[in-house]
Amino acid sequence: PSDGQYDCKLCMVKGNVYGFIRTLYTKSLEATDYSNLEMKQLAADRRLSIRTLKDWGLAKSLTTGGWIIPGYNADGKVNNLYRYVHVRGENRWAWYGTTGMKHGLFGLDMVDKKKSEYWVCEGLWDGMVAYEVGRQTKLKDNGEYGFTGNEDASLYADRNIIAVPSASVFDEKWATILTGKAVRLLYDN
Repeated sequence: PSDGQYDCKLCMVKGNVYGFIRTLYTKSLEATDYSNLEMKQLAADRRLSIRTLKDWGLAKSLTTGGWIIPGYNADGKVNNLYRYVHVRGENRWAWYGTTGMKHGLFGLDMVDKKKSEYWVCEGLWDGMVAYEVGRQTKLKDNGEYGFTGNEDASLYADRNIIAVPSASVFDEKWATILTGKAVRLLYDN
């Protein structure tokens, strides 16, 4: 706590807080079983595919047993770990970042800089839904939208889909990622 460093005597790894959350996330991701009942239940509850949860990097924390997902800084490095927790006194769950760390973008690890457009969603779940729908939807010749099983012909083929933690959170450094691109903000209101 005094210097922001860690030094594990068991695995002989040491570093700063960012190195710690990156190591914790990597080890948790490696140990995550995407075929277990809990994962299937979460996917069903959120009406998402297991592939989407996996693509966005959802993992089971080795320390808490809860769901975690990384947030990324403008350089594409994990700078926060978000955990999915029940909100006390309320009948809902929410994503909370690690206390004392800057917010991060979701889905930045999947960005393809060759794509010409970005969809920026408000919230992680909305980002995942847009990703899943975008991969399965195409614009037909008649201007209508339709289903496609070919991701190369889908809306996602030329769009990066990322998400901010909330409508009230946007780090100015994130704008550098969007420079020179068409940007659609897909916020709730």
